[in-house]
Amino acid sequence: MNRRRKGRTVTTSPIPQQAAGSAKAVPKSVRIGQRGINVIERIVEEMGHLWTPTHPASDAGTDGFIELCDHELRSTGQVVQVQSKATLGTFRNETATSFEFLCDERDLTRWLEGNAPFILIVSRPPDEAYWIPLKSYFTDPAVRAKRLVVFDKRANAFNKEAAQALHHLAVPRTAGIYTQTPAPREETLFSNLLPVARFAQRIYGAETSFRVPKEVFTALREHVEHPRGEWFLKDKRIFSFHNLREEPWSKVFDAGTVRDFPAEDWAISHDREKMNDFVRLLGECLRDHLGRRGVKFYKRRKGVAGYYFFKATKDRSSRVERWHALQKWAERTVFEGHASKLDPSRTAYYRHLAFLPRFRRIAGEWFLEITPTYHFTKDGEKPDSYREERLSKIKRIEKNAAVFANTLFWGRFIQSPDDFFRKGNEFIHFSELVGFPVGFGVNDGDWASQAEEEEKIELEAEGGAELLLRL
Repeated sequence: MNRRRKGRTVTTSPIPQQAAGSAKAVPKSVRIGQRGINVIERIVEEMGHLWTPTHPASDAGTDGFIELCDHELRSTGQVVQVQSKATLGTFRNETATSFEFLCDERDLTRWLEGNAPFILIVSRPPDEAYWIPLKSYFTDPAVRAKRLVVFDKRANAFNKEAAQALHHLAVPRTAGIYTQTPAPREETLFSNLLPVARFAQRIYGAETSFRVPKEVFTALREHVEHPRGEWFLKDKRIFSFHNLREEPWSKVFDAGTVRDFPAEDWAISHDREKMNDFVRLLGECLRDHLGRRGVKFYKRRKGVAGYYFFKATKDRSSRVERWHALQKWAERTVFEGHASKLDPSRTAYYRHLAFLPRFRRIAGEWFLEITPTYHFTKDGEKPDSYREERLSKIKRIEKNAAVFANTLFWGRFIQSPDDFFRKGNEFIHFSELVGFPVGFGVNDGDWASQAEEEEKIELEAEGGAELLLRL
């Protein structure tokens, strides 16, 4: 849907709105976790010790510290680290006297690091809590390998009577203690591959005397105002995802010569010619899919790959697309004019956001490879004579954040669901960009501190320094 805004044509997508006055729901797991912390705090208070929670609490880190006090309630300076796990249901393999708890491998590795004492407290609010000293419990390599803790409900009860046991376990702050390393930062690495989620199930072919596409379109226009694409001519036949036995196709081609076959005959074939023919059909579907949304295909000279670019607005005002970036809704200018340096009142050229498409088959699945680029025109239509120089310059200036943002934008734009006014192509559908979750990452602030001023602006606009971590 297009609307006017500050002299620009802004293309908007429906944005979910939170109801006025409504509060953000707190996940059930967070509530249960806090109830477990409350149980620990109450028992530590009954012991006469001090409880200091960490903020925020962590499923894999330290939820808090118990600082021990003597019988006169004076701090001894001795501390014990605590990890809390809580549930409102039954424990694993629970009986009247015992139950089990299986530790996550990554959690356990972190708990056992450092030289500070670390205890695990498993609770069932509001009254039950059990504990074990992690480092002594997992001294045996065989026990460590199983990651399984067997709790004795009587011997491992975490209550007021456990206070003395904590004294034997704790160490003074002055002992040079150190705790585990910071919690691993999980990241998602994005590729520039957009999966083809599904495509038409059958391909139709028919004999024809037409030799060039223009002749086919001319014949079709006698029966329909806007002829569809999604077909190509080859060896005196037309091949298409459209059912050629139906109108308007049957009025132009001999229905008696129509043959159809499963699209997978081409899609999964190892025959290079069949694969190329399938890519041609996918390409025609993509052209229609994007054409409905104001994106054109620029065909370059023979042997040089063409690309898609956003069309100019009718009045050549800037076109801005609203889209959902990594963390928030953002705006991306996809077409705009650039003033002449010698005469600021004159527009020297127009820049269109673009991408080079390439369909690839990997491990039996089809993907659209997206390579961001730019298209330059004199007036929004005619190619700019200095396109190559302008493109070379912007490629030198742009950093990884801008490249990733453009890739993510195109992926979301192509994949996004149909809206009320503009339907996508019915023969091809895409999934989200392929992502690879990894169990490590780099602090956003560290990346941002190394970015140049121009890139910091890009990071802020697109949702954070984590843009630098991907692609």
